[in-house]
Amino acid sequence: MQWIAARALTGKEYQIRKRIKELAPEAEIIVPRTYIKEIKDGAVKTKSERMLPGYILIGTPETLDRDKLKNFVKVVGMVSEAEIVSIKATEGHKSDVLVAGMSVLVIDGPFQGCKGKIIKQNEGEIMNCRIMFHGMELFVDLDTKILSSLTSKVEI
Repeated sequence: MQWIAARALTGKEYQIRKRIKELAPEAEIIVPRTYIKEIKDGAVKTKSERMLPGYILIGTPETLDRDKLKNFVKVVGMVSEAEIVSIKATEGHKSDVLVAGMSVLVIDGPFQGCKGKIIKQNEGEIMNCRIMFHGMELFVDLDTKILSSLTSKVEI
């Protein structure tokens, strides 16, 4: 599959994706997003943001006619398959699946707002975590119900 990066109007990426899909139904069009955890009013909320505002990635089995595309977007260049795999991997996921080695945010209890890392899973839904609490590194056992996985960004 051949991939190209294209510049689109910021905020109009999804409308442009729809118009390009009408021209090339076989095309795979990606507007990369990442999921961000934020604590507001004591609750953790997940929101998504564009990773590359104003850009879309278009993949097709055969070469697209750039003359048709120039009405919607400005083609910036080619993107390798390895770069697409990397972008898809860093997008993050909305759901929380907690495993050893994962960075987490404590969302309830006395350690609320602390960031840490899961060391290992104990019995049931208890995780042994290393967290930073007021500049000190602590090793604590926490229930998965009060942990939330972190993506690349966290707003507190």
